[in-house]
Amino acid sequence: MSEKFAEEPHINMAETIVSDKDSESALYAKYSNVDEKKLLRKMDLIILPILGFCQVFNFLDRINISNARIAGLSTDLALNAYQFGWVLSIFFFGYIICEIPSNIILKKVRPSRWIPIIMCTWGTIVMCMAACTSYAGLLVCRFILGCVESGMFCGIFHYLSFWYKRNEMGKRTGVIICAVTLAGAIGGLLATGIQYMNGALGHSAWQWIFIIEGIPSVCMGLIVFFFLPDFPGSKNSLKYFTEEEMEFLVERMRIDHTDSKDQKIHWKQLFEGIFDYKLWLYTLIFFCQSLPVYSFSFFLPTIIANMHITTSVAATQALTVPVYFFGLILVVIVAWSSDRYKDRLYHNIASEIICIVGFIILLASKTPGVLYFATMLGTLCFASSPALISWNNDNVIGTTKSAFATGLMIMGGNLSGVAAGQIYKDAPYYFNSHLINFCLQVVSVILVLILRFALKRENRKLDERAAAGEALPNGSFRYKL
Repeated sequence: MSEKFAEEPHINMAETIVSDKDSESALYAKYSNVDEKKLLRKMDLIILPILGFCQVFNFLDRINISNARIAGLSTDLALNAYQFGWVLSIFFFGYIICEIPSNIILKKVRPSRWIPIIMCTWGTIVMCMAACTSYAGLLVCRFILGCVESGMFCGIFHYLSFWYKRNEMGKRTGVIICAVTLAGAIGGLLATGIQYMNGALGHSAWQWIFIIEGIPSVCMGLIVFFFLPDFPGSKNSLKYFTEEEMEFLVERMRIDHTDSKDQKIHWKQLFEGIFDYKLWLYTLIFFCQSLPVYSFSFFLPTIIANMHITTSVAATQALTVPVYFFGLILVVIVAWSSDRYKDRLYHNIASEIICIVGFIILLASKTPGVLYFATMLGTLCFASSPALISWNNDNVIGTTKSAFATGLMIMGGNLSGVAAGQIYKDAPYYFNSHLINFCLQVVSVILVLILRFALKRENRKLDERAAAGEALPNGSFRYKL
């Protein structure tokens, strides 16, 4: 990398952005040798598989406690429903405490170093959980696991915002959410096979679940260390991209109101984020819409077991797989369509409405086959996430504020994990638990409509200021509706 490119100061967004269309035309004229579509495909093939597998193992190690419960964890450690609920919830207390600081650290420490550190650490913790012999020991392990894993999910979205423009984030966010649903399916498949290892080498099936599912995280951490590019313009990115391509990527992100070379912490942006009511609205919506995600992730094997479709533990584990694959297909469709039609609002609402229908059926029926179908409809909560996360990213300017906004939003989702661990205790039909989920999905749709109204009002104010001849701090930027 040349000294000129390496030492170029970070860009003042307010001074450089005047007209997005004019800037884009100048960009393409200056870098006529760079094929943007081919460059995006190259980025996708390099970055997304690495981050996708990271998220698969991240979510797999987060939710394997549910498969372990069905495999005999609760019996061996004498855990009642109340204690198991706290085993689930304590993870998210650790997650919430460390989440936003971890996102800030990601800016200061290279992603290709920070992500491997946390992956290898949490993989080791998961394997150590196989040695737990008491409720207290399990609580401590889950709390520490939450602290360590906190840097992964929100860190991925913050990292992607340095590489992709706002209108390109929907499909990429969808890939990460697909990894979440894929983790659920893989967890069910692994648990099905591991069930037959019960007693091998003196270990129970639930112990083998922790041991076998912790190893891939450590291995993936080593892969990230050697192969993940940090940021556009970083030295290790030149393994994959030419200097001209790197300059083009930095410039295109600047036009999209992101300084991808800025790794400083801007305290003014941080305080702006704290007092921005729109970010808190996104967070509250994500809390509501994430509750079914964690409810199904933690309790789907138990819910299926209580449907009495089968008496086999292995078959119960296997029946979770089609539910997650159905959710994965829908995530792909919704994420692609959201970017294709440049819409976040209606894709989010449509996904939520189908999710609501699923919970209505869960509340109204007691027939096993019907309930199983309803859980599939309920997985539309996974499909609503890409549109909402991308919408949040669309409407935040500044790397520090973006880091805070992403961390805050994911924190809201993790608070729903705390709630999920406490509400699903009314077996066999979980009427009250499903009712809470149903009500929160309805509330989320109302809040999404309120958010759109607020963004439309903010745009009207910006238009009025521009018409009056006032120089706006972020140029032509307007909130995406």
